[in-house]
Amino acid sequence: MSWSYGSLAALKAQGIWETAGKDVYVRRRDSGLHITAVFPCKIEGSHQAQEAQLPLEVETQVTNIPGFDTGLLGELTVRLARTVAKKLPCTNDPKIPDTL
Repeated sequence: MSWSYGSLAALKAQGIWETAGKDVYVRRRDSGLHITAVFPCKIEGSHQAQEAQLPLEVETQVTNIPGFDTGLLGELTVRLARTVAKKLPCTNDPKIPDTL
C-alpha cells in the first residue's frame, strides 16, 4: 500500500488501467498474478486536490506458486483495499467493488 505516483487523470490517460466500479482503477500483470488497484482516498484535513491528485494504491502479487487462483488474488486485493480505506479512514467512502 502506498500513495500512487500518478493522479487519477494520469492513470486514465495511460490507457493501461481498467475500471472496476465507480472509483477503482486496476492493472493486472504477470497473467493476473500481480494486481495493482488505485482509488481516491480523501484524508481529513488534507489539501482539497489530494483526493484526485494523490490516490491510494494497493498491490498484491504471487510468485513461485504454479496454478495459483487469480480469482483468490483479486479477492485478497479487494479485502486489502477495503481494510486500508476503512482504517485510514478515507472520508470520501470510496466504492470498492466486490470483485476486480
